[in-house]
Amino acid sequence: MIALELFMSFSFLGYVHIEPMSLTFVYIPVMVTGCILGPKESALVGTIFGAASMWKASAYYVGVGDALFSPARSGRPLESVLLSIGSRALFGFVMGLLYGRAKKSRHPMAWILGVSTLGRTIHSFLVYVFMGFLFPESGYGIADTFADMMRWDYLLFVLIADGILLLCYLFRNSAYFTRFFERIQTVDRLNAMMANHKKKLSVMLAAVLFASFSVALYFTNRLDSVMNRHGLRLSEEVSYDMMHLQIQFLLGMISLAILTIIAILLYQKNFSYLYYEARLDGLTGLFGRQQFF
Repeated sequence: MIALELFMSFSFLGYVHIEPMSLTFVYIPVMVTGCILGPKESALVGTIFGAASMWKASAYYVGVGDALFSPARSGRPLESVLLSIGSRALFGFVMGLLYGRAKKSRHPMAWILGVSTLGRTIHSFLVYVFMGFLFPESGYGIADTFADMMRWDYLLFVLIADGILLLCYLFRNSAYFTRFFERIQTVDRLNAMMANHKKKLSVMLAAVLFASFSVALYFTNRLDSVMNRHGLRLSEEVSYDMMHLQIQFLLGMISLAILTIIAILLYQKNFSYLYYEARLDGLTGLFGRQQFF
């Protein structure tokens, strides 16, 4: 979920920029984590959400309202960190608690939909409370939460969030997921007996990181060469923004690569289990004699 959060944070899937602020639905992975895992995990993903938004707000090209989230641009670093990270971590924790109560109710699906419907409002409320308390001169406050509910995109975002959360909850509690998870656990137990399994995984991750850095470095080098070839000279602010975007590009590539690796590993483990199961004797559940020769 952390990799998904980073990928959405650094791609168009997570942000829609409309001056003077950015509309975001990057909070949806935080809600999914709270629904599926719990408050501690969703608070962690919320922290990643806040850190990513703080980084994005540190560029010169962002809107005026977004600059409050940047320790480098707001002029009050501590307040910006609390606003950007503190409010999102608290949002994740609160959503995890609410989903936990909803799942224990007599009608969990209805309550989960209710919590999901309020998710964006809770996120906006917490952010505006922090903004009003930490940056009162900005003019933002609790009342802006109601203004957010009147936006043209509010209903659409709520429907998307409700649909995603409902699908995730149903999938998490489906028989297919239970069987799939049991297969993964079985393969993990078998792999735990192999000393070099973790080493192979570490080598794969290192290779992905190296490849991502190589592509980003090549892109940066070629970009500099193109500008020098055409005699272009950038100001310090533009150069900073270019570097800022390049780092975002790198982080987006790494998170996408990690998501791809996770998908491949899950597929491989599921296939390994099916192969393992096919070799068992249908009557005894043990390896047949021919499997040893």
